[in-house]
Amino acid sequence: MKKFLAIITTALLFGCTGITGGFTMSGVKNGDHVWVDYVGTLNDGTLFDTSIESVAREHNAYQEGRGYAPIDFVVGEHKVIPGFEQGVLGMKVGETKKIVLTPEQAYGYPDPKMIIALPKEQLSAQLGGDVSIKKGMILITNQNMQGIITDVNETDVVVDFNNPLAGKTLNFEVTLVKKE
Repeated sequence: MKKFLAIITTALLFGCTGITGGFTMSGVKNGDHVWVDYVGTLNDGTLFDTSIESVAREHNAYQEGRGYAPIDFVVGEHKVIPGFEQGVLGMKVGETKKIVLTPEQAYGYPDPKMIIALPKEQLSAQLGGDVSIKKGMILITNQNMQGIITDVNETDVVVDFNNPLAGKTLNFEVTLVKKE
């Protein structure tokens, strides 16, 4: 028992780093490759994304063919939204944490310049002429920009190319699954 306590005490004093076999208890830092599971909700509780299939099914948000798995990224390479990346710093494997991101830390605010009126006739021709253009449709441009049709009238189609989460506070429950 004394030997066990000595090992635990040593591990606590030295942060469990440097022990052979790759075992580490240190928190996430820049340059670490991490895998995280997450549940993303808006302030009203609406689920907007998750890496967990059972959560997607529970919220009737399951998408057939989508691979539900932890996302992985290297901290500091800016491959995920800034606040999310900052939120995992210091986490330890197995830890779950709530991260609340303001629009500035996530997708910013909607930019009025990203809302564009296009001639209905021209858009219809580009879509092949047989497509009925309706509010709520999603368009993807040749430059791989995604927009949502927000209004359709006799002459124009208004498309909002802002990220749908722009201007929103995002709430994440994040679990660090693995780190290298």
